[in-house]
Amino acid sequence: DDIDIFAGGISESPLAGGMVGETFSCLMGEQFEKLRKGDRFWFENPGVFTKGRCYSLCHVTFHC
Repeated sequence: DDIDIFAGGISESPLAGGMVGETFSCLMGEQFEKLRKGDRFWFENPGVFTKGRCYSLCHVTFHC
């Protein structure tokens, strides 16, 4: 039960449809959330856009 986080993470089976297991998935999700919240230019952070503009941006669809 006492194993290094990296060794344990790479030994896990990938989640359904994913490339990493539960441990790395959780760690990457938490890291992305911290990066997003710490980015003063992230469009969802307070003071960047109005609530209406932010709502509009969240519902934009790009077609290529």
